Amino acid sequence: MRLLVASHLLPNPAEPDRGRFIWDQVVALKRFCQVRAVGPVPWFPLRHGPSRWAKWRQVPRWEWKEEIAIGHPRYITFPHRWAFSWVWAFYLKALWADALPPFDLLHAHVLYPDGMAAVTLGKLFERPVVITAHGSDVNLYPRERQLWRLLTVWTAEYADKVVTVSRALKMNLHGLGAWRADVVVVPDGVDGGRFFPRDKRSCASRLGLEASRRRVLYVGSLKESKGVGVLLEAFGRLKGLELVLVGPGEARRYPPRSGVRFVGPVPYEEVPFWMGASDLVVQPSFLEGFGMTVIEALSCGRPVVATRSGGPQDTVEEGVGVLVPPGDAEALAEAMEGVLAQLDRYRPEELHAYAQGRFGLERVAERLFGLYQEVLDGR
Repeated sequence: MRLLVASHLLPNPAEPDRGRFIWDQVVALKRFCQVRAVGPVPWFPLRHGPSRWAKWRQVPRWEWKEEIAIGHPRYITFPHRWAFSWVWAFYLKALWADALPPFDLLHAHVLYPDGMAAVTLGKLFERPVVITAHGSDVNLYPRERQLWRLLTVWTAEYADKVVTVSRALKMNLHGLGAWRADVVVVPDGVDGGRFFPRDKRSCASRLGLEASRRRVLYVGSLKESKGVGVLLEAFGRLKGLELVLVGPGEARRYPPRSGVRFVGPVPYEEVPFWMGASDLVVQPSFLEGFGMTVIEALSCGRPVVATRSGGPQDTVEEGVGVLVPPGDAEALAEAMEGVLAQLDRYRPEELHAYAQGRFGLERVAERLFGLYQEVLDGR
């Protein structure tokens, strides 16, 4: 089978850690398919400008990574989602440059604009299209403008198959009106060769942290929608702990607190060591399509406290962590305190086995390959 994967979330030299969970999935699919990838990047013609835009100039037109050819055609997009309703057409033009056959099936990630362009391309080339919805493409953008909702529903209903990474996301997609979409749930996968139990003392020493201190870790963007403010309020109710927040965002938005350490973004390869140096990983989001941090933490052998925000209901069962209502600082504090008081109940090897048994990268790739075969056999 010749598989073409397309997504603007694929990593590139300007953002090497962007969408790494998607790239890991692509690499795992090499075992089953002949794979090539297209990762369009924004077109920025000026030699100088804001760094977050000028960086796209350094992305090569083509690259070869882990024996997979990746094209990086340019597409036009604008800040603040201006003219967002037309971005799919620019994206389609970019895909056209790199997506010419031969390929048997096109797998796009994100319903809009990637998915809509992919469905159009699939119709032009008479090739089946599978699209994975990851979260914001269902929970956020379609709810901002009616037109974006219509484009999302059209895309979902005309794709050969839509994959949602959680049951809650499937329900939310149907809630948009995409009742005719053929939707299946396949979670994201975690690489057990990178995320596995490590000795806390050695990880803390590597990162310059105090090994004996009880430590709670948050990994993600510093946004209110991710529940960071609620987490800080909850942490203020606890004593004798250190809270470490890893991820991009403006830490200065939050007042300094004793025992709170804002680390900022770290390379993806370093995340397992921060998890290894911690006793508990927390995800306090208000709305989460899946929650990669949760299964990465479990694969690292660390229990989790997460909110009932969508995706975590599929990943956190009794014995691996605790779920609490979103936005409830008191419940979050009680759950963190309760887990930390009974850490001996959470054996790292058992948590790792649980994560790999349900969300291991190879298992997820095998399920996707079976899905591809089902789609091709049904045409």
